Amino acid sequence: VTTWKMKLLRKAFERFWNQRHRPTERAHFHTFSAEHAWVKKYALFMALKTHFQGSPWWSWEADIRAAHPKAIAQAKKEHPLEIQFHAFLQWQFFIQWQRLREYAAHREIQFIGNLAYYPAHDSADVWMHQQLFSLQENGRPEYVGGVPPDYFNKNGQRWGMPTYRWRVIAGQQWEFFIERIARTLDYVSTIKLDHFRGYHSYWEIPAKKKTARVGSWQTGPGTPLFIALKKKIGRLPF
Repeated sequence: VTTWKMKLLRKAFERFWNQRHRPTERAHFHTFSAEHAWVKKYALFMALKTHFQGSPWWSWEADIRAAHPKAIAQAKKEHPLEIQFHAFLQWQFFIQWQRLREYAAHREIQFIGNLAYYPAHDSADVWMHQQLFSLQENGRPEYVGGVPPDYFNKNGQRWGMPTYRWRVIAGQQWEFFIERIARTLDYVSTIKLDHFRGYHSYWEIPAKKKTARVGSWQTGPGTPLFIALKKKIGRLPF
């Protein structure tokens, strides 16, 4: 489906980008990109994924793998159209989704969204915020998340996503997580906190271990995170 649809989406972008007689739409597109800071970061990440033929970010060239500012600036110069293409996709989805929300709201229907506890290792979130995750210098995980053995699985569950460095996130006034919640609320009214137990304590597994048998409980962010969220966004939408 992706292979088939991407060809059509690229054609749609080319038509949009080359039709200079539609200034209102272009202005709306640029406003959307400016007002949603994550869009440019995500679009750059996806443009680089295309450039590196889909390989994970930790296998990229050293400077861009480490997201050095000079390397990022150079990448923006080298892949401007590809970056705009991925921003265009997010813009189109945003427009269509908001129309659906309005249609549903008229019928007193709201959406509940699921917020995964960890973002995927191979994601824009982790690549652009490497200092917030338990990563080695080469970008590979030092510790990964999961749950210990139980009556469902004698080996537990080894998820493979790098765990948070909660102390670092707290030291930045929880900015990363507050932004993550705010982004989600652009699309849904209520959020289901997946693996909510992890906000109290979470199972941390050395990345070199193949199962979740070897690991330890670590203290999660707890109440301070939710106090900060409430101060920033008001009613907790969970």
